Amino acid sequence: MGDIIVFHQAGSLVVHRFLARTDSRRHGPCLRTRGDGIQALDPPLADRDLLGRVIACRRSGTWYRLDRTGARFWGVLAAIHDHLWAAVGVSVGRLRPVAWFLDRTGLRLADRVLFRLLHRTMKPPDLAEIDLFAEGMF
Repeated sequence: MGDIIVFHQAGSLVVHRFLARTDSRRHGPCLRTRGDGIQALDPPLADRDLLGRVIACRRSGTWYRLDRTGARFWGVLAAIHDHLWAAVGVSVGRLRPVAWFLDRTGLRLADRVLFRLLHRTMKPPDLAEIDLFAEGMF
């Protein structure tokens, strides 16, 4: 829970947060995902459409690891938030735009304060190796 994953969905390559494994009446065993800046959950995802887990990202020119304890903790917190938002967001009715604005503002503040504290920096990856790896994956 909380990892950033890469998957195929509706003919596109998608990078979103993994929330949980579940059993859908309509789709059977599946994964639930959600983009961090999106209000709704993604459609159920079949295991066969999962391509991999993101282990690093670049923000403002700096590379950060996503596979260390602090980053994993951050991911779990984000996944818990996503579960809560999925439940609360549906029930606020007409106040949904206001609730969403307040939620986004709070998340941006938390991100600015905590992201660098919880994520370790790393050397930039060798892009030639990444391109070869990506070609083998798809």
